[in-house]
Amino acid sequence: MEEYYITLNAYQYKILTNNVMIAVCCEDAVRKAEIKGDEVKILLSRSNLEELIGSVAAEANHAKSRKKEDELDYLYEILGSELISFGIDCPYE
Repeated sequence: MEEYYITLNAYQYKILTNNVMIAVCCEDAVRKAEIKGDEVKILLSRSNLEELIGSVAAEANHAKSRKKEDELDYLYEILGSELISFGIDCPYE
């Protein structure tokens, strides 16, 4: 099984962990994230990475505030860029 490191900054990681539904979908990987200063690395399998980006997209679509929607859309773009960098097509485009 292939695994991928995604790299987020502290703000992006905070968006991820502040949303329970998103954080729970890949709970073990999120909990085991390597945090070094402002950089956070999370090791995910391809299926977990796709599940994570799908959860972010779903939560953005159902956000109760414009601010939360914008934050989640921003995180979705970051994760989508990570997928592309791994040569994986985003399943939610």
